[in-house]
Amino acid sequence: MEKMKRLDRETVRAKWLEFFESFGYVAEIQRVGDNFPEERSLRVLFGDVDHFDPDFALYVLEYPDQAIFDAGKAAVLDTLLPEQREKVEARPPGINIRLIELPDDSFVEVRRLRHEHVDRLIKTSGIVKRATAVRPRLLEGVFRCKKCGALIREPQDALSRTIREPIECYKEQGGCGKTKGQTSFDILPRLSRFVDMQTIQIQEEMEGLRGGAQPRSMQVILEDDLVDVVFPGDRVRISGILRAVPQRRGQEKLNRFDTFIEAVSIEMEKTDYESLEPSEEELEEIIDLSTSPDLVEKIKNSIAPNIYGYSEVKEAIALQMFGGVPKETPGGARIRGDIHILLVGDPGTAKSQILREVAAIAPRGIYASGKSASAAGLTATAVKDEASDGRWTLEAGTLVLADMGTACIDELDKMSEQDRSAMHEAMEQQTITVAKAGINATLRARCSILGAANPKKGRFDTFLTMVDQIDMPPTLLSRFDLIFVMTDEPNEQKDTDIASHILAVHRVGEVARQRDPEAVPAGVDVDLLDVERERVVAPIRRDLLRKYVAYAKKYVFPILSDEAAAVIKDYYVSLRGRAAGQEGPSPVPITARQLEAVIRLSEASARMRLSSVVEKEDVHRALRIFNYYLSKIAMDTELGTYDIDMIVGPMSHRERKKGLELRSLIVEMVKERRDGVTLEEILEEAKEHGFNEREAEIILEKLHEMGEIWESGGRFKAVSRR
Repeated sequence: MEKMKRLDRETVRAKWLEFFESFGYVAEIQRVGDNFPEERSLRVLFGDVDHFDPDFALYVLEYPDQAIFDAGKAAVLDTLLPEQREKVEARPPGINIRLIELPDDSFVEVRRLRHEHVDRLIKTSGIVKRATAVRPRLLEGVFRCKKCGALIREPQDALSRTIREPIECYKEQGGCGKTKGQTSFDILPRLSRFVDMQTIQIQEEMEGLRGGAQPRSMQVILEDDLVDVVFPGDRVRISGILRAVPQRRGQEKLNRFDTFIEAVSIEMEKTDYESLEPSEEELEEIIDLSTSPDLVEKIKNSIAPNIYGYSEVKEAIALQMFGGVPKETPGGARIRGDIHILLVGDPGTAKSQILREVAAIAPRGIYASGKSASAAGLTATAVKDEASDGRWTLEAGTLVLADMGTACIDELDKMSEQDRSAMHEAMEQQTITVAKAGINATLRARCSILGAANPKKGRFDTFLTMVDQIDMPPTLLSRFDLIFVMTDEPNEQKDTDIASHILAVHRVGEVARQRDPEAVPAGVDVDLLDVERERVVAPIRRDLLRKYVAYAKKYVFPILSDEAAAVIKDYYVSLRGRAAGQEGPSPVPITARQLEAVIRLSEASARMRLSSVVEKEDVHRALRIFNYYLSKIAMDTELGTYDIDMIVGPMSHRERKKGLELRSLIVEMVKERRDGVTLEEILEEAKEHGFNEREAEIILEKLHEMGEIWESGGRFKAVSRR
């Protein structure tokens, strides 16, 4: 495209003055002048400029440096009252012109920025990953000549990182006229003019990335009243001028350039999932889907269709993607709506594959491996920023970048105890507090977590409690709304179905790789291939499902109906009531934390249907999934009720009861054998009192860990409670 002809400064300034007068900005400029310096910026809608003169609007995009500078001059010199002008000119940089809401055709993704965009006004977006401290930048230096003592003013280059000294002691400024080689200068910071400056780093949003693509980053320079308005984790739209500065090797300038954006304005993303807004045709598809009688089946079968089975797990993950409704109490406390799920199971049960699939489907889904991620990589950390002369700055981690999305964290059990403890706050309060290297900040991490972990001993042992199975603290386990056990047990019918499904996946994939998929070779049953294709192809295509979820989370905020609330209350009260009716101390079947989980699952079910009301059917779906989860790992078969301590406690109710019996046996045995008793003697005595040998060994080990008994030289004694 042919470059526009540059206009002279007076013409541009006159054009701006005409614009200010035509669109009512004069009163706004004078209001800023009255409130200066507390208010220092004039926000100008680019659409107004375009309506005023489309050719001039294009000129602003082409020559933003001149256009914005002259706009500031017109605002200060031609529209302010004399007393206002005097106040504004005394404090640089004066009134800032902030052009906002640039046209869509000026939007450029970070990875698409090229040399043709340099020195042009562009718009881009991203997640703030890092933000430096605010520091002053020199606008105009005042220097003292060492020969004559004259004070010389020297404007500074905004793109240079070094101070530009006067080339001579200018006579027109009252100097002696000596050149830089004949004299030297001292800078006087107190008389010089500065502006606040901050550097942030934005990273591309995950929604725009194709599979396997790494997100690109860009440095953005903020000045004056733009500093300290955004923080790591914020999603922003930046309007600014793309700059290019040559790289250096020592004092030598290279022919390669680094780029950064000099921000003109910053707009926080007003709505979530903006990049996943459905088209009119897609919205019609979404509405039709929401009324489908087999909606839930279609959605859960679209999650990892290449993986056979796990119907309840996939249905729960579908509810997790939609999520409950976040709320604020009248007292200001926040109640999370995000659902946390943990998958625990044997190797080879497709846990990692499910996590990767969910990260690809869920809006703002991010995958991370706990084995390779530290606490800082998951939450946030203070790092030394070389662009800021090695100063400490804050960098957001996975959970912050997944804000308002889903964080899929594999191998949670491989993380160190210190790293896992950093997740406690993120899972419940959904914030991350950083206090490192002199930085104190609280970042938002409003995301749901889908985690996966392997049992300590390689295979899941149904005889052990959940805490014994996984190398994770009970406090962290209790924060998961649902925990699913995925075991690999030989079963002829199930194994046949799995083998058939895997073969179908491979055969359909093989046909898709043929040059002519319609030309099926001899020996392959075409009808069977069609059946297999129907089985492994997702009912809802991935891009539509992502937009369906984003649309529901953006626009649907269901409320519990009276009937639904009554069903949930009756379930909670009756379940705890049945446990309370047991003779002696009773186990705790569920707590208020599990009650909130049921509410979140019910809200997610209503959201899935795009319903503004949570009906009884939503509660029944939530309770079915919740009871499935509890029945697998929290059922006390002897008492016929749930025991939540089997999931989140160091000992189940039955183990505590048996532990008291076993400790009493040891106390009685030690009375006869003062030097203690051996393990074999304890197990023999326990067997006579109805203990299973395996059960007795486990309880004995836990009593030892809890300090109830101690062992020395292979002999055991009970610790005195006096």
